[in-house]
Amino acid sequence: MTSPFIEALSLMPRDEPIHDNVLEDVMLDSNTTLKIGVAVTVVGWLIFGLISCLTINSGGKAGRFVPEWYIKSNKKGSDKLAVTGWWIGILLFWPIIWMVYLIRAAEKGVGKCFGLCKWMKRDSEKELV
Repeated sequence: MTSPFIEALSLMPRDEPIHDNVLEDVMLDSNTTLKIGVAVTVVGWLIFGLISCLTINSGGKAGRFVPEWYIKSNKKGSDKLAVTGWWIGILLFWPIIWMVYLIRAAEKGVGKCFGLCKWMKRDSEKELV
């Protein structure tokens, strides 16, 4: 027998007695599977969004929860609204933000590689002369 708390949290329909225990039922209908999938996706999206907020602002003077530009502002109502918008924007659009970071890192890596290749080419040309 499972605890009433687990049964209360379950997404199983209660109209049929066959679906009375979510942990022992192996036949999930498509509606229940969809609810579970959506819940897991939303929670995962929010967790990665929170991780993105904390990672992006890790160099701030006020810790990881407030951007550095907010510290330097007057902290008026519009500034507080901007911070709220900043948080919501990162929570919603973190995949795009991470793609931009990934592209910038790749550009830096390729740029360093080409810079190193040019430097090595110059040194080899000097040795030949």
